[in-house]
Amino acid sequence: MAGSGRPLIILICGLFILSATPHISADETIDYSQLELNLDGEIKQWYLQNEVLEINALLINNDDQISIPNDPSCNVFFSIKDTDSNLIFDNSNICRGQNQELVINSDSNLEFDTMFWDFTSSEGEVIQSGWYNVEISHSVINLKDNINFYFQKNIQFDNGLNLDLNIVEVGGNQQINKHSLVGITLSNPTSNSIQLPTESCRLIFELNGVQELLNSCYGSNSKLNTNEFSYLEGVLIESSSLQLGDNYISVKSPGEILNEELIITIDEEDIFTTNNLENGLSSYVSKEIEMEKEHVSFLSYSINIENNDDVEKIIEFNDNCKFQMFVINDLGDLIFDSSQDSCQEIFTSYSIEQEDSLSFDMPNWYLEDSNGCSINSGKYSIIIEISEYSIIHHEEYIHQDNYRKKDCNDDLMNTEYSMQIIENTGYVSLSVSPQNDILKINNPCISSIHLESLNIIQDINLTKSSCEYTLGNYLKIDDLTQYLIFEDSFQIPEIENLSNSTVDYALTIEHSLERGFSQY
Repeated sequence: MAGSGRPLIILICGLFILSATPHISADETIDYSQLELNLDGEIKQWYLQNEVLEINALLINNDDQISIPNDPSCNVFFSIKDTDSNLIFDNSNICRGQNQELVINSDSNLEFDTMFWDFTSSEGEVIQSGWYNVEISHSVINLKDNINFYFQKNIQFDNGLNLDLNIVEVGGNQQINKHSLVGITLSNPTSNSIQLPTESCRLIFELNGVQELLNSCYGSNSKLNTNEFSYLEGVLIESSSLQLGDNYISVKSPGEILNEELIITIDEEDIFTTNNLENGLSSYVSKEIEMEKEHVSFLSYSINIENNDDVEKIIEFNDNCKFQMFVINDLGDLIFDSSQDSCQEIFTSYSIEQEDSLSFDMPNWYLEDSNGCSINSGKYSIIIEISEYSIIHHEEYIHQDNYRKKDCNDDLMNTEYSMQIIENTGYVSLSVSPQNDILKINNPCISSIHLESLNIIQDINLTKSSCEYTLGNYLKIDDLTQYLIFEDSFQIPEIENLSNSTVDYALTIEHSLERGFSQY
């Protein structure tokens, strides 16, 4: 019995000494350049809260058989850093400093065990939304690889906010094969202002089960006032991306407090087969912005087909529209259509020499709507396409300019005001009743109050403006009330050594929704 117990004691002691050995360093004189440590490519570009990051490390030997030192307790470990290189999490503590010689056959790969991370920091808290970097490192030798990804945390929204979707069909071949522009609007239809979260937030767009991250959930807003609507962005769905039958679309906030869905149905007769450019041909869009007295005068686009091949290429147009350009405003209205200028019922053919290009100039857009009136501040979707060759370009133009060359707003607008004074405080109420139920915000300062003394020596001059609106948003009139109300207050100044028994003031109330008005 005693003889069989002695080796067991030695074995236990040996294991204890091995596990207590510090982290083992590689011999720096040995060349390991034939080796690569790679992330296996399964890491996505972005993740949502409650998902898990799977990290798979692959050791690649590009040459002859080689032996390397390795810590078998971990093999590899990973670390997470934010964009400022702050360490958020690492699991190097799993490496216990064990030692082994790992033999890797020539021209072979070695896959290590999968590691997992649940997007919590070293303190156990869910990390903030943003970009991060994951880096894997071999346990002994200096081999590393890294990749960036975006993480989106769940966001809490006020229950009074709405997410609204609308669809505009555009382009295509005559009445079929049209593309769909999905407009996304964040709105506050309540009677109270709503402060938006400060946490970074990106919307999630889904088409038939395939998701992508959009831009900010808030646009350029920090809050939304009563009846204020903000167009966030438009997503263009090309006709070739839609399947026969029902196509399911959803837009939601992280955590799905805001969630809106719609369906696009494609019938068999709506499908039209189009061509693609030959191999060696590529397309790109160029743009010029013409300025006049520090204001944008017009936008000029051209679509170009470039021959990158070493032989001449021929492109033919059987469709009567070689190219088309459309502009859609943030209310879903088509305000510019080049079809009248760019569509001709004739067959045309072009040759493109090698290393040369063919250019089609779009008609200039002079920042006017279909009635020839200057556009309001807001976001505009510009879509350019050569439908015969399935070439389509979509971009957003943000117009934030109070300068309106041709203001055609002839809608009548009734304005009423009321004021009462309570204990040296003036309370002003402004009621606006336009014929149109949409009022665009072309000035962030919608209303202002100006108080000026008239019959005393002391100069009393008080101005207070309400500048809490976002340029380019719009206000929507309630179907029941048919008017908007803006309320504000001001403090009447105290005057010392007053010689007059009464003080006369001129009170001017202005708003930028139409022309301002005043009342004494």
